[in-house]
Amino acid sequence: MTTLTRALWVVGDVHGELSKLQGLLHGAGLVDEAGFWVGGVNVLVSVGDLVDRGPDGVGVVEYLMRLEHEAAAAGGRVYVLLGNHEPLLIGAYTFGSEWRDVRGRSFLERWRLNRGQTSDLQRLQPRHLEWLRKRPGVVRLGPYLFLHADTDAYLRYGRDLQSVNVALWNTLGSNDPIVLDALVRDLSERGVFMEEGGSSRALTMLATYGGERLVHGHTPISYVLSVEPQLVHSPLLYAEGTCLNVDGGLAYHRSAGFLVRLGKSGIDKIVKPKLDRTVGRPS
Repeated sequence: MTTLTRALWVVGDVHGELSKLQGLLHGAGLVDEAGFWVGGVNVLVSVGDLVDRGPDGVGVVEYLMRLEHEAAAAGGRVYVLLGNHEPLLIGAYTFGSEWRDVRGRSFLERWRLNRGQTSDLQRLQPRHLEWLRKRPGVVRLGPYLFLHADTDAYLRYGRDLQSVNVALWNTLGSNDPIVLDALVRDLSERGVFMEEGGSSRALTMLATYGGERLVHGHTPISYVLSVEPQLVHSPLLYAEGTCLNVDGGLAYHRSAGFLVRLGKSGIDKIVKPKLDRTVGRPS
């Protein structure tokens, strides 16, 4: 396993909050006032769920697509993981109301129930879909294993990083709605590592894919702690130190959410939203 040699930043579920994402990245010194990458060789990880709930999911997709290229040109990296809302959006776009699950719900209906934004569906283009279908499900950087959901369902798709990611890509490219539905359901599982024996299941994930600590989003920390989202100011370490939840509920309150810099042994820095300033929207 490699060690950390560059600054490593991670942001939880963005859910269409483009302006807040830009503000957090600017506060960390990763982008300039106009929203362009100035982070040099820094590394940024987004744990998925870019769309739905917030006002501009497609804007978040386009922005991270661009930052991916800008960071790479500067010697840095931007990793954007697959969440459960991305395949749900793909299902709504691809199958609409043509197919229904065992509960009689179409992809479009389920997407709307999850606060899918009509403007996102209208603005979605083939280039967005192509990019979304190639998002990795799991990424290991130094001692950290990054994934979206707090579940071990990833083990159903492969026993090493390459295998599981290729399996997810193939599933996202499938023309079979049943296959896509199974993926949405798998990535929608949550709370596995908080259950009895959860730390053991987390350790199995780490033994399979490598790393010393799981870092995930998907389940807002405010839900776990039964507090208001604006009262969550830092990630949640749990399951005997094997798991770190970074979903600060960015889309659930105007002051909620954060960006975290991870070091070799844990959290080095936390950046919170600044409500008195706006970073310019990129062209």
